[in-house]
Amino acid sequence: MRILKFFSYTFISAIIYALTQWGIVSAISHIKGVEWVGVYAFALSLVLPINMFFNFGVRQLISTEKNDVDINSYCLSILVSQALGLLVCIAFSYLFYQEYLYYVVCLYVVKICESLAETVYGYRQWHDNYRAIATSKICRSILLFASISVSLLAGLSLLQSVQIQVIAAVISIFLLDVRKVSVKSGQILKQQFYLLGLPLAVAATLLSVKTMFPRFFMEYYASNFELGVFASMMYFVSAGGLVITAFSQVLVPIVARTSREKKIKVIYGGFLGSLLLGSGLSLFIYLFGEWVFKVIYGDGFVVNHSQLLYLLLIITTTFVSSYLGYIASALRVLKQQPLIYIFIILVMFIAFYLLKSFISVVDSIYLVVIVGNIVQFFLLLYLVKIGLTDESSSHS
Repeated sequence: MRILKFFSYTFISAIIYALTQWGIVSAISHIKGVEWVGVYAFALSLVLPINMFFNFGVRQLISTEKNDVDINSYCLSILVSQALGLLVCIAFSYLFYQEYLYYVVCLYVVKICESLAETVYGYRQWHDNYRAIATSKICRSILLFASISVSLLAGLSLLQSVQIQVIAAVISIFLLDVRKVSVKSGQILKQQFYLLGLPLAVAATLLSVKTMFPRFFMEYYASNFELGVFASMMYFVSAGGLVITAFSQVLVPIVARTSREKKIKVIYGGFLGSLLLGSGLSLFIYLFGEWVFKVIYGDGFVVNHSQLLYLLLIITTTFVSSYLGYIASALRVLKQQPLIYIFIILVMFIAFYLLKSFISVVDSIYLVVIVGNIVQFFLLLYLVKIGLTDESSSHS
C-alpha cells in the first residue's frame, strides 16, 4: 500500500512532465515546423551527455545513502561540477557546432536548474517525501512549458523562446526547491560524492550518448526534417521512459535496503510491470499512432508503416532495459556499467555501418536503436544477477 502511494505521486508527476515535454515539441512543430524540432532536439543532444556526466548520479547516490544526508554539501558539489560542465559544453559547441552554440548555452542552464532540483529530490526521496517531489516537478514542468509555448505563440524566434525558458527555470528552482535548502558559507565539497558517483557519471553519460548519437547520424546523413521526425517519435519513448523512471525510483530504495528474498520479489514484480507498460504503450501506438502524430505534430508530420513498427520495438526494449539499469545501480553494481555501455555503443556503430550498406540510412538508424536496446537488456540482466549473487555471498 505504501509503495502504491509513493508510485502514485511519482507516476502523476512523471506523466505531467512527459506531457509538458511533448507539448514543447508539439508547439515547435505546429508553430515553427518539424525541421525546427530537429534543431531543438540536436541542441539537446549536445547538452545532455555532458550534463549527465557532471550530475554524478546525484539522486541515486542520495536516495541509497545508508546514513542521514548532508544536502548542503551535495547542492554545493553539484553547482561546482555543473559550472564546469557548462564550460565544457560551450567549448565543444564552439569548436564543432557553432550554429547551435546559443541554443546549447540556454538549454544547459535549464539543465543546471534541473540538476539542482534532482539533488533536492534525492534528499526528499530518502525521507520518503514523494508528495513534495511531485508538487515541485509538476509546477516546474508547467511553468517551463508555458514560458516557451507562449513565447512561440507571441511570434518570438525559437532561440528567443528558449531564452525565456531559461528565466522561467531559474525562477522555478529558487521558488520550489533551493530556497528551502540553506547552503551555508564555508560548506565543504563532498569529495567522496565525486569518487563514488564517477562510475554512475560515466555510465549515465555513455547511456545518454547511446540514446543521442543516432541523432548525430541523422543530422549528418539526412535532413533536419528527418531528424525532426525521428526526434518527435523518440519523444514517445522518452515520455513512457519517464513513467519507468518514476516506477523504478520508488523501488530503488526498497531494493537497496531490504533482504535478498524481498529484493528478488520486488525486482521480478518491477520487471513484469515495465514489460506490461511497454507492451501497453506499443499496442496503443499501433492502433492510434498515425492519428496521434497528426494531432500532436500537425499535418506536415508523415510516418510510414515501417517506422511505426520500429517505434513499437524501441519502446518495449527501452522500458525493460532502463528498468534493469536502475536495479543494477540499486544493487550497487556500478564499476561494470561503463564498460557495458562502451561495448553497446561500439556494437551500435558497427551495426549502423553494416546495415546502411544494405538498407536506407534512416531505416538503419531505427534498427541500430533496437539492436542497442537488446544488447543492453541482456548485459544489465547479467549485472543484476551479479548483484544478487554478491548479496547472497555477503550474508552467508
